[in-house]
Amino acid sequence: MTVIFLSCTREDGRGYAYNDAMANVTAVSVEEYLTTDYSPDCDYVDDHIEERNLGERPHSGLQTEFIVYLGMRRERWGIRVWTEQRVQTTATRFRIPDVCVTLGTTDELIFRKGQPEVFA
Repeated sequence: MTVIFLSCTREDGRGYAYNDAMANVTAVSVEEYLTTDYSPDCDYVDDHIEERNLGERPHSGLQTEFIVYLGMRRERWGIRVWTEQRVQTTATRFRIPDVCVTLGTTDELIFRKGQPEVFA
């Protein structure tokens, strides 16, 4: 049996934890997730907080290469490149991808995947 343990600590020190082998998992509402500061920032999946993989040096280097590559082409392609931008993928899922690209600009604070201009 594989047991996955994910945890995240909020700015106020209160912790949330999710363990797929645990029967008693604390549910968090979308509203609470969106109004709480987590450090480091966390994803929200089906009423649960999930720790994000922050990566190591190779991951960081590849992320930088993507950002530089896309950033150098933003005017020609009419795109904007965002890092660590919250994206709502479904009604109960919010992810924070390493790199997010939009066509043009937007005033939205949280991007919605499925909108034609958002690619995460």
